[in-house]
Amino acid sequence: MRLFVAGFLLLAFSSSALADERILIIDTWWTVDYARQGCNQAKQFEKNYKETLRTISCEELTACPEMQPRIAACLTDKTGGANYYLDRLKGRLAASPECAGITVASFVGPSNGSPAVSNLMKKPHKTLIIDYVPGESRQYWGVTDETNTILQGEGSLSQLVVDVCRIVKTSGAKVVH
Repeated sequence: MRLFVAGFLLLAFSSSALADERILIIDTWWTVDYARQGCNQAKQFEKNYKETLRTISCEELTACPEMQPRIAACLTDKTGGANYYLDRLKGRLAASPECAGITVASFVGPSNGSPAVSNLMKKPHKTLIIDYVPGESRQYWGVTDETNTILQGEGSLSQLVVDVCRIVKTSGAKVVH
């Protein structure tokens, strides 16, 4: 009988621990694709206005000043540093005390995913989507859940880590749409 009770308590504790599991899936597939499109746009801008920029300054051409950091970021990397940014993000998430207790995984696409990530995605989780703009220090992001509630923000990598971990741990207000 004691063994049965001990087994039941262990099962109850395990079930409650699983229900409290905090999972964050980073949609790297979206982030890298978004960045790649940004690089394509920057290259097209440069191609379209190359001749014009020989006769006027960049400041005189609408959108030129904001495109210059993108063009520079995309010169040697077709994603403008998105993969490097994501690696730094994962490192910051792992090192941040604010994120303790959160399991972080990367979704790299439907045909490239690992079984471990697929299993995590079957559980209740939050998904982080970053609209990565090459050459920018501040990025726009959104966190969604199974109910399609989306919370959005913008900021530096450090601020993103703090804000997203607080959302995943639900240490702020519960937002209902």
